[in-house]
Amino acid sequence: MKLYALPPSPNTFKVVALAHHLGLELEVIDMDVASGGHKTADYMAKNPNALMPTLEDGDFCLWESNAILLYLAQKKPESGLWPADPKDQAKVQQWLDWGGNHWGPSIRPFFFERIAKARFGLGPADEAEVAKAVEAFPKVADVLEAHLKQHQFLVGDKLTIADFALASSGPYLGMAGVPLENYPNITAYCARVTGTEAWKKAVPQMPAMK
Repeated sequence: MKLYALPPSPNTFKVVALAHHLGLELEVIDMDVASGGHKTADYMAKNPNALMPTLEDGDFCLWESNAILLYLAQKKPESGLWPADPKDQAKVQQWLDWGGNHWGPSIRPFFFERIAKARFGLGPADEAEVAKAVEAFPKVADVLEAHLKQHQFLVGDKLTIADFALASSGPYLGMAGVPLENYPNITAYCARVTGTEAWKKAVPQMPAMK
């Protein structure tokens, strides 16, 4: 299998980490975004969104990172990362949706203003936008913190693909200055999920890891 990827992206981290966790062979192809490699006709035939990551498994191509997580997990059903029980499956999907609709948007301003702008030369951080994000953050973070006070992982006490998806932002939270001072359970959870050997192999040693 091949993964067309943007290495600094958490969406890449989570797929590569899952592949390592499952013992699946995955060739990671770094896309040359600066030269427009993601907008070539060949690549857009694989992913018309011109985004990363995209998985290629023989003549099968799949985009959207959470869909890729599900596809990989189903290759090793014995792992339990995609549960067999329909209720647990629904819970995994619930958290995947929650991560995309609530957690992701709540931390995105921190990532964009304090990391992406500097990395891609987009000017200084707009601290007014950061202040808005700080004000809105507790509404979302309180939900996750309360859940993790009772559970080691998102679905009961077993690792699932929902954890790979949601915790993928973990390596960047400190660098982005996400205000987690009052959220010890979230902090411990992200460290628990991303502290495994699979994640260490997937995430390069960079300032975001400090």
